[in-house]
Amino acid sequence: AADYSESTGLTGGEGKYINTGAFPGTICVNASPTANSWHMAAYTRAAAAINKIAMGSQTSGFTTGTFLYLYASALCYIDCWGPITGEFSGTAAGGTGLFIGTRTTQTRADIYRNGVSFANSTADIGTGGGCGEPLAVHCGFDNVVGYFSFSPQPFGYYSIGTGLDTTDTVNLYNAVQTFQTRMSRQVAP
Repeated sequence: AADYSESTGLTGGEGKYINTGAFPGTICVNASPTANSWHMAAYTRAAAAINKIAMGSQTSGFTTGTFLYLYASALCYIDCWGPITGEFSGTAAGGTGLFIGTRTTQTRADIYRNGVSFANSTADIGTGGGCGEPLAVHCGFDNVVGYFSFSPQPFGYYSIGTGLDTTDTVNLYNAVQTFQTRMSRQVAP
């Protein structure tokens, strides 16, 4: 399990994780109005010092996967459906704040930092399935290997669910920033 304190939020590290019990494939398939709706978000309080997974899950051999990676180079990478067609990335200066990877249609996915989109994909990433493994926070989960790639970054918040459009993303950022400010643990936007 990960460490939590009111002053810092959730701190990960080797062997520390949250098993959310959420299955991305189930959320995507049951999403309304389409089966192409999914988001993952993490509020990072410190920039990544190493390339690790913020949250994700995959089937062994990576036949399906859903990940949010935050890299030391300020690269943010999302795989919101599976290998090849669902992958894309972008670079966000700063490396702290609320990172959201969201897919709203079969041909639209975005990565946001603090309510501003900095990368998107219009590739047709197909319909159906998604990953059928439980989503982990502070690492990835593989149905054969188990938990791997543990992130030491402190998280003040995380979210998973159906896709967020631009308005939803800004509203979520504002709500999370208000919460972090009241907890005296916000990071500069």
